[in-house]
Amino acid sequence: ETLSSRMVLQPSGKGKEEQQQQQHAVSENDWDVYLETLLVQGKKAEALDVLKRIQGTPMMSGVASGSSSGDGENTDKNSTLPQIDDEHTIENHVGSILPYTQRKKLERMAQLSQELGMYDQAEGYYRELLGVFPDQWTYWLGLVDSCVRMESSLSSSSTSPSSSSSGDDSSKEHHASMNDEGWKRCQSFAEQVISTVESSQKYALRGPYLILLELASVKVRQASPDGKEGLVTSLRNEICRYGNKFGPLASCCFADVRSYLRVLVEEGSSSSGPSDI
Repeated sequence: ETLSSRMVLQPSGKGKEEQQQQQHAVSENDWDVYLETLLVQGKKAEALDVLKRIQGTPMMSGVASGSSSGDGENTDKNSTLPQIDDEHTIENHVGSILPYTQRKKLERMAQLSQELGMYDQAEGYYRELLGVFPDQWTYWLGLVDSCVRMESSLSSSSTSPSSSSSGDDSSKEHHASMNDEGWKRCQSFAEQVISTVESSQKYALRGPYLILLELASVKVRQASPDGKEGLVTSLRNEICRYGNKFGPLASCCFADVRSYLRVLVEEGSSSSGPSDI
């Protein structure tokens, strides 16, 4: 008998039907306690395997998230919504009645995958989350970290994902070299989200437009001095695109682009002179 079965599964002495019903009632708190028990022991890979087996509630009813990872299908068979008959269910239910949500499951799987150097899987989880929550900024940053920034050190040092967590100084030096293929995937995905959203609703979302600014900024900051001029122009174009799109609509537009304006001024001055900005 494993630790997980003792913590989150009911004793086997009950009837089969009752046992199955109780297993589907495993609460979010129960799973979190078990996952934290694994994480404090440094068992991240085992915690990730446990998360993959959790049946979570759908992120959004009737919405297909277009998973590219294959571990978080949003279908009726994975629904674990609790059955509440009346107040008797509330008064007599042991522990929390809230089941694990698919959104929280994918968030934790993405984070653990990054920490374990499994960047392709992390990218898939963030894509699935963004398919349902396309304006969530933290998911966009997670996507960039998965396929541009973190993976960049792998392309420079020609090592496997598992060796990227060694922490030696040489790998940190390679971190300045960006993964162009991952950068293109992020840009293409953001443009795809923009096209999909704007074809189905009236108002545009800031998140996918802002991540295009972030991508342009990352490329400028990590480019060699000789190749910055064209990239600074691209960053300027993205800033203008964002301002023209959201300036008349959102009062926070300038606050959104403030850090990118700083990059534009600093990097533009060093590459071609202030007069060209």
